[in-house]
Amino acid sequence: MFKDKRKSDLIAIGLYVLAIILLGVGYFSLNAKTPAPKPNIPIIEMTTIKGTVKSIGVNLKHVASHILAMDNGNVVILDANGNDLTEYEGKKVDVEGKFEKRTNEKEIFIVSDVDLVDEDSTANPDAGKTTLLWKTFESADIGVSFKYREDFTVETASRSITVKIPVKILETGKMVAEPGQVVIEPVAPKFDLIDFVIIYKNNMTLDEYIANLKDPSIQKSKISVDGTLAYKRTLPDGKVEFYAARESKMIYKISYTPSEKKFYDPNLNIFYEIITEMKFIPFSLKGPFTQ
Repeated sequence: MFKDKRKSDLIAIGLYVLAIILLGVGYFSLNAKTPAPKPNIPIIEMTTIKGTVKSIGVNLKHVASHILAMDNGNVVILDANGNDLTEYEGKKVDVEGKFEKRTNEKEIFIVSDVDLVDEDSTANPDAGKTTLLWKTFESADIGVSFKYREDFTVETASRSITVKIPVKILETGKMVAEPGQVVIEPVAPKFDLIDFVIIYKNNMTLDEYIANLKDPSIQKSKISVDGTLAYKRTLPDGKVEFYAARESKMIYKISYTPSEKKFYDPNLNIFYEIITEMKFIPFSLKGPFTQ
């Protein structure tokens, strides 16, 4: 009987010690600090672009207030990212930063730093490169004046002006309108379009016209060198429309229509530059809107 009692006591002591060990292991396991997983941070490549800073005129939603007009005719939307770009307006600069694709299908350049370009010290760095010139188109019948690139085509009608922008194939850099080197039939031309259209509405203000569109996504904006009040509308197919008025009865619709929906569309940036620098001019005495 004594041996049985001693054996049971040893078993009880063993179980007690085992319980203490298990409790200790659990305690330290709960309190041990495990290293946090490393975040999957993408590598973002910084780059430098060069051009002239220009003001868009208003800080639109998800669109920055300035653009960079590059020497090759392209336009880049700038996100100031806390930098004051107003002091660089109209000046040649080097802008350091990175491109970022937004959900609204615009690629915006996030500014990290800006440096003025000393044009005397550059001594023609772009010698030998083809630079496209900008021309001025003026229509007293439609009442507008704007700049367009020399490779664009301007067509007029009684109440409208259409600017045709040839679309480039990104892989080759060739215009879609150009036939390929080995083809059976010529490639059909493709163009992005900018339209200036006058919607003549008697006794209807711009605000009333916008209200009739019943589109809650429409935003207030500004266009032209005079900062004319306008309303901006972006459609699902990539089309962008601006509505503005003059003389209270005359409503303009200025729109950009891409040949196809694109994630990154440099021609859309050019459209923004054109309507930012356009002017409303007096109508012709013999025009359709002065009769």
